[in-house]
Amino acid sequence: MNLQNTKVENQEIVISDGTIFNAIGPNVTLENCVIKCSVPAKSISIQGRFYNCKFIVEKPLNNFSWLDVKFEHCSFHGLLKSNEFGSLPKHSGYTRACDFSEAFLQDCVFYGNDCASNFYPKWPIFTVEKCEQHIVLLHDSNDDILIEIADSLDDYDDSLGAICFNAETFSKELGVTSENIKNSLKLVDFIKF
Repeated sequence: MNLQNTKVENQEIVISDGTIFNAIGPNVTLENCVIKCSVPAKSISIQGRFYNCKFIVEKPLNNFSWLDVKFEHCSFHGLLKSNEFGSLPKHSGYTRACDFSEAFLQDCVFYGNDCASNFYPKWPIFTVEKCEQHIVLLHDSNDDILIEIADSLDDYDDSLGAICFNAETFSKELGVTSENIKNSLKLVDFIKF
């Protein structure tokens, strides 16, 4: 798969050959397309502009950067772990008004100010929004679970807009139940689940 310097509309694009390097972009615009991906992150590069597209991740996609992709009104389905979205200096991407509610996002980060316009998955995924504004509140909460969440945010810079965690994985790491985590999350209004 190699798409460059083109505009594609109303097509299904299947990225399934993990034995080759698959590239979309640069200078690609996809509108109203369905993109099905079943290759690992090392077998793919994606850049360009995607409008009203549906991404179906058929196999887990781990440690992938979408920072050079401009997403508007796109939806995501499938398991994404440790993926990066949004806008950072030296990258051309953003993620606006996208729907991740049908995706399973674990340790996925969203940079920039556009994060509030996205829809995130529900429980057992929880999303910390406007991280920089709330990290002090989490540290000062006197709740061990919220403090652990704050500690996990310390590694990111000011441009982190949102981060999604898997409560089941988080509970195993902390040695608590998912219900304990949910009860702690109820103490603040800026963590969505």
